[in-house]
Amino acid sequence: MSVLIPFAEDSRQPLASTEIDFGSYRCHNIQLLSTSGSSGLVYQATSDNYFDENGSPVASLIVKECYPLELSERISRDGDRLSFKTGTTEDELRLFDRYLNRYRKAFENNALLMRSGAREQVSIPSHAFSANGTLYIVNNASHGIVMSKAFKSMSLYQKIKTIIRLCETIAAIHDAGYLYLDIKPDNILCVLNPARPRNFTDEIRLFDFDSMTARSEIGNPNTVISGSGNWSSFEQTHPGHLSEIGPASDIYAIGAMLFWIVIGRPPTTNEVIHAGGNWHIRAKDLVNIDVSSLPSDFIAHVENLLNRTLCVDPSLRLQSARELASELETLGELVMSENKAIAKRLEQLEQKLDAINSQALHAATLDTSPVTIKLTPRFDTNGSSANESTVGANDCESQIPERSISSAFIAIQALSTLRPDVPLSEAANNRIDEMINSLKTSLDNRNVEETIGVGERAATICNALMAMITLSALCAAASDECESTLLSISEKLDAAIACMNLDAIDEICQHLDASNNALRAIFVLSTFLDKSSFPYLSDGLRLEAESLIREVNEALADTTKIDFDQENCRIEEMSHRISEDIQLGVFRSLF
Repeated sequence: MSVLIPFAEDSRQPLASTEIDFGSYRCHNIQLLSTSGSSGLVYQATSDNYFDENGSPVASLIVKECYPLELSERISRDGDRLSFKTGTTEDELRLFDRYLNRYRKAFENNALLMRSGAREQVSIPSHAFSANGTLYIVNNASHGIVMSKAFKSMSLYQKIKTIIRLCETIAAIHDAGYLYLDIKPDNILCVLNPARPRNFTDEIRLFDFDSMTARSEIGNPNTVISGSGNWSSFEQTHPGHLSEIGPASDIYAIGAMLFWIVIGRPPTTNEVIHAGGNWHIRAKDLVNIDVSSLPSDFIAHVENLLNRTLCVDPSLRLQSARELASELETLGELVMSENKAIAKRLEQLEQKLDAINSQALHAATLDTSPVTIKLTPRFDTNGSSANESTVGANDCESQIPERSISSAFIAIQALSTLRPDVPLSEAANNRIDEMINSLKTSLDNRNVEETIGVGERAATICNALMAMITLSALCAAASDECESTLLSISEKLDAAIACMNLDAIDEICQHLDASNNALRAIFVLSTFLDKSSFPYLSDGLRLEAESLIREVNEALADTTKIDFDQENCRIEEMSHRISEDIQLGVFRSLF
């Protein structure tokens, strides 16, 4: 019978120093990364004299220290060194040796997987070092961020793509005759694009293999089974069910990953038992997702996947990681329609601003004589100007104070409403706060001239905030080529707000008004250049399209005054040509 590692209260102390010398190289900047593992603590570190297979210095390492949770009450840390307390039994010492052997085995497993079909999805093992009275495993983590840390920077589509890649990796591990048995966000490195550090590649690297067990060893009385609490399957955490451990145990953990992505935490055992394979998810439970921007059947698809992964009985789960990957691809396709999500998001923002402008119209209308005043300008997503609202008023000087006061109130409301949706620098936030306070002060003092002046500046800032919200929404669906452009423009706007350069803000917003359609046209063109289309698209046309995208992007990034109408025509023509070329390629592939 396999042995289950019991869970205990965690009293483990991390390394005291920020450096550790392994002899062949020294690790610097050691920081605790995770305490969730039952067998040890995980750190991130850097090294100046560790070189990868290409001879380049490695920017980041993952260091795992053997420090068993169940022995934490028997182990003390003196500085960095681990030692056993007086009274430790021989059985406990032997148990620690078993953990050390598991770490050595984990290093071997990592090396084994480097020769398997999972090679591209596992981290490169460096060494297993004896130091500080214990054992350390060091892995290359260059260009990778642990998923638990990367989560907030990833789009929903990227998160789903990540667990699809995870399914593919687990399938390769199963093919090699092993079970991973410790799937959780802390064990997954999300790979960044070295050329574009803010962008994820959708690839992953697993780096923790001390729980990995050969399928043939399940049931062996000397086999130690561990896991990570709620991330682990029912049979992994209940001694009477250890013989049921198999590939479906990893399937359960992938379902827990999906649950975490949409709910924000792993499911509890009680929740799984209560659900009984019939999960019901409410929209308000999806704290990490704006459901209103997703298809109506998104929740139904999520429930279907949870019903087939998060159930107590392993026989009721999907039995194949590849089958689960296929099911997740369908879910990804629902989310992949980022343009729909963007449209929905922008529609909601427009509705919010329309409500503000409606209040402004009501507050500022004094009689039927038409005048035009600036209230809460907005960045019109159709490229047309929406910076003015027409209201009724006569030209009497006595009414100017009333109109300025109502406009100031509207400006305060607009700034306060829009700002939370915009990722701004501290300096920009401070300047907006100053402007809001200045408006409130001028209202308190009934200083009409100052109120009008600050109100006009506030209108410019509102327009900038709406433009940045729009850019942020567009970034969610942008290709790599577009995203850096959009981020660059956002940074310019943020800097202009921070120094209150109104002329620069106006120039950038006018540029965005003119370029808005070009941005969307590029997105459409980029979808045609998706990797799935490569087999059916001629190299010459693809290179021509990529050149056009780069050209327009450069113009956008430099806020160059170009004829966007002409560029739009070129992009539309290119999209039409590509569409025909792909259709022809697909037709040819059939014969």
